[in-house]
Amino acid sequence: MAKLTLYHAAPSRSSIARWMLEEVGEAYDIHLLSLSKGENRAPGYLAINPMGKVPALRHGDVVITEAAAICTYLADAFPKAGLSIPIGDPRRGIFLKWLFFGPSCIEPAMMDRASPRKEEPRPGMLGYGTFDTVMDVVAAAEWLKKTGYLDPQKIIAMGGSYGGYLTMMAVTKAPDLWAAGVPIVPFVNWFTEVENEDPGLREYDLATMGDPMKDKQRYMDRSPINFVDKIKAPLLILAGGNDPRCPSTEAEQVASAIKKRNGVVELKVYENEGHGFAKLENQIDAYTRVAEFLKKNVPPAKCGCNIND
Repeated sequence: MAKLTLYHAAPSRSSIARWMLEEVGEAYDIHLLSLSKGENRAPGYLAINPMGKVPALRHGDVVITEAAAICTYLADAFPKAGLSIPIGDPRRGIFLKWLFFGPSCIEPAMMDRASPRKEEPRPGMLGYGTFDTVMDVVAAAEWLKKTGYLDPQKIIAMGGSYGGYLTMMAVTKAPDLWAAGVPIVPFVNWFTEVENEDPGLREYDLATMGDPMKDKQRYMDRSPINFVDKIKAPLLILAGGNDPRCPSTEAEQVASAIKKRNGVVELKVYENEGHGFAKLENQIDAYTRVAEFLKKNVPPAKCGCNIND
């Protein structure tokens, strides 16, 4: 039995930790939890993470929760993978800053904007500050280009579910920034999303987005499908054929629109999946497609190494 065990649910943010484990290259076991069945609230799992959240990682007798903490722990625990900057190196401060900025600022800011409040809260009440200040810092992509830490021509956008929507917003609203995009189980059209999604989920979206007719302009402005003509980056879109949250018709309509404009897009619909890919063979296929797509469209620099090893 491997010393590493990932408590995982798909789809969920625990995919971040699973990807990190693959990058580390160490053997690990997966303990799958069904969120829909409430297995994350069972006493056995609450003993591991009282929050009932995934991911959680067990390494011997140590349990680590929170995706960014798990990624940091793994990078430090297995330095041979070359995924961290050593303690004592001044660059580690910048490394940690951006590692934690995503989940602690960008994600809550985007989720807060997606579920608008009747009144704007005082900035001091929110751990991330304000949406506008976060978006200003997101402009740090321009700063990152100047640091030399990455190739400015090889920044990609990738995410699943709301992250898939965010990826589509990124490549339509800031088309010159991205070398490629990988939206996974995305939605792209608020009008068709609320029309075709699960009725229970529809009620939630109507509560946060408003009425499609009364708030038509909001729906228009926040639907990436209306800005497909702005896309410059090649896209790989992955979807589930039985998705109650983001029906595969969302992915299909944007792929069709891009093709009509002679854009570069690949679409794969897993007919036996829902909102995310639960079957191991589909997970392997999906991430193999992602890797091949990125190697083709965003080829790595010639560094004397072999990424296929």
